[in-house]
Amino acid sequence: MGNPFALLKASHGRTAWVAADKVYGIMQVFNLRLGKSALDSEKREYPIEELEDQLGEALLKQYPISSQLIVQNKNCPLNKAWRINREISLPRSAHEFWRHMANFQKSSLEGPVDISGLGAVLRTEKCGEELLGVFTGHITHLEVFVAVLGRELKVDTVMCSLDEYWICELRETEKVDTNYIPIRTQLGWLQRRFETPVILLPERIRSPESNSS
Repeated sequence: MGNPFALLKASHGRTAWVAADKVYGIMQVFNLRLGKSALDSEKREYPIEELEDQLGEALLKQYPISSQLIVQNKNCPLNKAWRINREISLPRSAHEFWRHMANFQKSSLEGPVDISGLGAVLRTEKCGEELLGVFTGHITHLEVFVAVLGRELKVDTVMCSLDEYWICELRETEKVDTNYIPIRTQLGWLQRRFETPVILLPERIRSPESNSS
């Protein structure tokens, strides 16, 4: 497949006698032991929703960038957009980044992460019974991001990935009939569609063989 982040979605297209096997059957790809297979686990059965949270949490730590190169659709479970789930789609940039990291790193992990305070650090926190994705660090308003792009860079060098649900709404709202939607149109629509949208600035990845970023 090239990009293993599609495995969870693929597993839900399969039939399993026990739903939890849709996570247990793919965790080895990431060298993980989740649920009842973990060394410090409680001796009980873990529901599929809890296992998916555990998988998402582990991937967030191991792959802080590529775990976020996903597109959620309108069927994404409430408060689960921070992690991979059965509803995601993977844009071309996700596959390209995964191939780049495979060549860049000797290990299969994205790290070490530069914690110099130049970006946002992703993590999870338990809120009652709910596991939520949170972040600490820098963000920028989409309005500022667009202004800087327009002044300093060619906006067309930036790629924006939207779920087909949002693309359909964008086409209808902006009266766009073609399959190709310019990035300026997409960013402008996002500014109007959502109240004060912001962009996370993720941490930099350093080569394990040098101090360059």
